[in-house]
Amino acid sequence: MSLDAFAAARAANGPNGPLHQIAHLQLVDDADLKRFAALRVAANVQGFWPTATLDIRLVEPLVGPERSNHLYPIGSLARSGAMLAGGATGQSAL
Repeated sequence: MSLDAFAAARAANGPNGPLHQIAHLQLVDDADLKRFAALRVAANVQGFWPTATLDIRLVEPLVGPERSNHLYPIGSLARSGAMLAGGATGQSAL
């Protein structure tokens, strides 16, 4: 839905407006991976969280085991040409 909103903004305002971003990006449908580069939307991800199994254990009951395999698709986004931005966690350790 966020990418649809950015597509509408690009259609209304032209393709060369400001760079948009989606922060705290966690779960992306495979069909949307290439849309980030096409729409000039930066994928702002917190790269620390995929290493924290606690987060995945908390999220899996909400999204299901199949979708949880697609959490934090940082490599897939990079390979699709998306601009990546990194966010820091507010915690020093888990």
